[in-house]
Amino acid sequence: MDLPARVVEYLQNEFLAQARPFCFLIDQNYRLIECWGHSEWCGLRGIKPGVDMREPAPFLVGISVTDSQRFEFLEMPGQAFVNAHVIPDSGQCYVVLLDARQEHASTQSKQQSVNELRLMHARQHKLIARQRDLISELVETKSELDHHRREAERISANKSRFIAMMSHEFRTPLASIINYADLAREEGTSSNDVQKSIETIARSAKHLTSLVEVVLDDASLDAGQVELVEHDFDLVSLLNDMAAMMAPMAAEKGLSFATYIDPDVPNLIYADEVRLRQILINLMGNAVKFTLDGGVKLTATYNDGRLVVTVSDTGPGISIEDQERVFQAFERGAGGRLHSQRSHTRDGRGRWTYRECADTVATQ
Repeated sequence: MDLPARVVEYLQNEFLAQARPFCFLIDQNYRLIECWGHSEWCGLRGIKPGVDMREPAPFLVGISVTDSQRFEFLEMPGQAFVNAHVIPDSGQCYVVLLDARQEHASTQSKQQSVNELRLMHARQHKLIARQRDLISELVETKSELDHHRREAERISANKSRFIAMMSHEFRTPLASIINYADLAREEGTSSNDVQKSIETIARSAKHLTSLVEVVLDDASLDAGQVELVEHDFDLVSLLNDMAAMMAPMAAEKGLSFATYIDPDVPNLIYADEVRLRQILINLMGNAVKFTLDGGVKLTATYNDGRLVVTVSDTGPGISIEDQERVFQAFERGAGGRLHSQRSHTRDGRGRWTYRECADTVATQ
């Protein structure tokens, strides 16, 4: 490239002012022959011909003096940074050192900026990862809290329905106690009838005690269910107790109440007496409650090792839409229940007297 002489002169002067070149000539044994320029800035002040240049300029160690080479940002004594050019010439070698402090400082600044940027990116990635972890933890915590909230709501609803159900079950034995207490206080009641009334009141009170224990069972309330406690007990006595409890309530509504226990039914069975008693009270209590005319009958049979207890009544029955729902926990039908067979009554008019109900149950 041909440039005007003035431009060449300007560029040369500018380059020389910035690079401050220092040149020295060495032989094949690295000994100094001659040098040019200022050597103070690069830490080579005071070198003399014949000196081994590998001592003041360690970068020459292991470098071939027969090949052209270039080295950037070499650190010289006095913390000077140079760009070195090795120029072979007829068995000798010129070494030119150019001041690279500004370039090195600029490069170092850029590298520092790059390193800081990388560090900042690394911190950002770490922060983003931590934020994601926190968001994930928050989502999990929220999900867990929602689960606990729903569980608490479910437990609360179960408690409310459980208490409501148990309150409904309390009414039947309480009504039986009241009815038999009234019967025992009536004038003209024989001592035998009073004794039977007392026994029925005692059995009803015992059943109430078992219901209270169920209500006080926190595990039952929380879970909305109870565990079965099975043991051997007298089934016939339990059925007679249920009949004795229900007969006065049926009599108050002018309904007949009868029981039939098949001779094949065993006296002792292995089951949960409290739960069976609750089931029968619910069935017979609803039968009496929803039956307006006619009667209610309790039948117990035993076939092929299976006990079948049937409560039949002459009530309106259960609507089709309620027949499935009533078998779910704590559910009730909106109307009556299934229509069943009509029971025969003692007087043929569909009514038994109050005292006749008590006497009939007591002798069955």
